[in-house]
Amino acid sequence: MTEPTFLVLSTIAKPADQWLEFWAKRYTDYETKNEADIYRELIDKQDNLSSNDFVVMGKWKDNALGETRRNRWKENVAMVAYRGWIRAAAELPKCPTTESAVKVFLQEWSEWKYRDSSSRSADKMKRFGLSRASTMLHFISGGRYPIFDERVRVAIERLSGKELGMTIEEYLNDVCPFVENLSHLCGCRDVRKLDNALFAYGASPELGQLMKSA
Repeated sequence: MTEPTFLVLSTIAKPADQWLEFWAKRYTDYETKNEADIYRELIDKQDNLSSNDFVVMGKWKDNALGETRRNRWKENVAMVAYRGWIRAAAELPKCPTTESAVKVFLQEWSEWKYRDSSSRSADKMKRFGLSRASTMLHFISGGRYPIFDERVRVAIERLSGKELGMTIEEYLNDVCPFVENLSHLCGCRDVRKLDNALFAYGASPELGQLMKSA
C-alpha cells in the first residue's frame, strides 16, 4: 500500500498527526454539538441499541435532527430513507461476527429497495444504499467499521491517488484497510476524530481546486 499524501491547504505535505488535527477541527463546520453528542451516545450503546436508537441513527445520518428539519422525517422525502430506518428499528440488527457475514449484511441492507414517490426511477423504488448500510454497521460495531459516503470516498482518493467506486467490494478490500492504516499513521485511537477529518478533507472545495491546479 502506498503512503498517503497529506495536504493542509498548501502544496506542502504535512505529518499525519498535523493533517488529522487540522481537518478534524474543520469538521465543526458540518456538525452541531447536539449531533456530536448523539453520535457518542449511539456508539457507547453498541450492542444495546433500542428501536428508538435506530430511528435517531437514521435522523442523524439523513440530516433530519432538530426542530427545523423534523418535517423531513417521513415517507416519500428525497434524501431520507425513512422506511429503511423503520425496518431497522423493528429488526434491531446486530453486528456481524465474521467477514463473510459482514459482506452479507452490507449486501442485504445496501441493496434493499422500497417504494418511495421521491425516487427518480421509473418504478419509484429507492435503494437503502451503501452509505447508510455502512453507517448502521459503524454504529452496531462500536465504530470498528468506517462510514463510507461520497465525501469519505473523495478523501481517500485524495490521500491515496487511487480511484474508488461506491461498491461493497471496494469498501471491504480498500476502504477498511486504508482507514485502519491511516489511524496507525496518525496515532489516532478516536475513530470519530478520524472520520471527521476524512469527511472534511473530502468535502473541502478549496483542496479540490488546489489538487486540480497542482
